[in-house]
Amino acid sequence: LLFIGDGYLPEDHEEGALFDKDINDGIEHFFSVEPYKSYRDYFKVYKQAAYSRERGATQTDKGIKKNTKFEVDFQGGSSMAANTETVFNYALSIQGMTEEKLKSLLIVLVVNQDRYAGTCWMWSDGKAIAITPVSKSTNPGSNYSNLINHEAGGHGYGKLADEYVTSANSGKRIDTETKNQYLNFAKYGFYSNVDTTGNTSIIKWKHFIGKSGYERVGAYEGAYYFSLGMWRPELTSCMIFNEPYYNAPSREAIVKRIMQTAGEEFTMEKFVEKDIQKTPGNAALIQTKSMNPLTFVPLAPPVIVK
Repeated sequence: LLFIGDGYLPEDHEEGALFDKDINDGIEHFFSVEPYKSYRDYFKVYKQAAYSRERGATQTDKGIKKNTKFEVDFQGGSSMAANTETVFNYALSIQGMTEEKLKSLLIVLVVNQDRYAGTCWMWSDGKAIAITPVSKSTNPGSNYSNLINHEAGGHGYGKLADEYVTSANSGKRIDTETKNQYLNFAKYGFYSNVDTTGNTSIIKWKHFIGKSGYERVGAYEGAYYFSLGMWRPELTSCMIFNEPYYNAPSREAIVKRIMQTAGEEFTMEKFVEKDIQKTPGNAALIQTKSMNPLTFVPLAPPVIVK
């Protein structure tokens, strides 16, 4: 993992100053949720300084322009962009980093702006940049920790799909273009947490159905932005309302990637043995109960680049 920041001045990088605080908080947020908590020892985490000329970030939707290192831009809604070429070039300056190693590196771009938004840019070869502002919002699902869990832990590392239904697609069946987009990137190993069928005998996570301890897992229609034609494994998960809980197939996908990167064999037996939290914890339950789905604004879909 590489944590870098945009919109931080040189003095913000002094030991114990704002950059350290925000980045250290982000790292702890990432590892606060299973399975990352149990597999933390598998990760090497870098913090990299990058000086901007101004604090904050460009907010095109508000007519605000800032001079920052990675040119992060709030584009409207919760959609965000950055100069990804500059980000990757900066990462390559780390000793021992190569173009090949970038494919297994998750870059978390922390933005010095108190605003609810976030977008993960993902490449089909495995590269990812999760853009996460330091939101101080007290609204359920809208805090910095929620953004890290959804964008970095969910999309960036787990390659998970969004499971929520947008207001524009409520009651609608997934269209052919969106379905083909899903299928195109599913072939790269993305999106283990949604499927185009509700048939539990062939669904992606059929091996969890009826398994002791995994009674939450089933087939729930409504995922990948549409009410009909796409299914998710559990009623709630981080990829819906950003709560600090990943459903079972999501945890499996995360652990599979950890094992693959570490050069270790993945087996269901080992996964289940170490899968110590199979239901949402108190924090996730409290958040879900206090969530108003009619007013909650979901994070922007990831940007997928071939």
